[in-house]
Amino acid sequence: MTDMEKNTSNPHIIRIERALEMKKSSELRDHLYALHFDNSLSDFEFFDVIGNIYQRAPVFFMSKFFNRMRHKISKFRKIFGNEGLQVMDKYILEKFGLEKEEKILFEFKGKISIRKPKKYKFKVFKGPIYVTNHRIIAHGQGMFEIDQNIGMAFKRPMKAFAAHLSEFQPCYGYSFPIKNLYNLIPLRESKNRMLKYLILEKRKVRITGLRNRDIRDELQAILNEFQKRE
Repeated sequence: MTDMEKNTSNPHIIRIERALEMKKSSELRDHLYALHFDNSLSDFEFFDVIGNIYQRAPVFFMSKFFNRMRHKISKFRKIFGNEGLQVMDKYILEKFGLEKEEKILFEFKGKISIRKPKKYKFKVFKGPIYVTNHRIIAHGQGMFEIDQNIGMAFKRPMKAFAAHLSEFQPCYGYSFPIKNLYNLIPLRESKNRMLKYLILEKRKVRITGLRNRDIRDELQAILNEFQKRE
């Protein structure tokens, strides 16, 4: 039984259930705001409701809901602030988003992108990044570009992302592969604020904004363990 099913007498939960069934993202957000402001649930019980929504409809959640929660004018950001939003995200990720036997090895702040030549580029910024024993999971605002089509990226970024969602591993957040990576290349020491590596189909992953050398060194050591060995 999910946390929402335990609260079927709550009128806001009933409306949330209906909006979820009809895949109406704007109504879903409005009902979640109303649920939070009626003070019937603690913050972590409220996070459980969001986690249940993700678990029941992960593709809808990631393509229609997740990115909007991070927008600078989002009510979620106004309610919880940047730090509160990060507490919510990590709680939901650990309780609802990790696979069996998956665990977080390292976390840091930076930017990450993946590019498939002549297909797309997807980047995530303004949020924490988690390295697990299975993958990298980035929280923040996602921006999807098709063949360098910046106009589409800014106007309808997540609609474009949804069309390619099958290429990304389902996740609470944005998943970047690390298993069997190769060509892990740090830049020259004078510019060493970026790590990059390749994965299958010559997709290139870049991790930037790494101003702290200790973080760069630890991240490189962890990623090196995932390198494909001949």
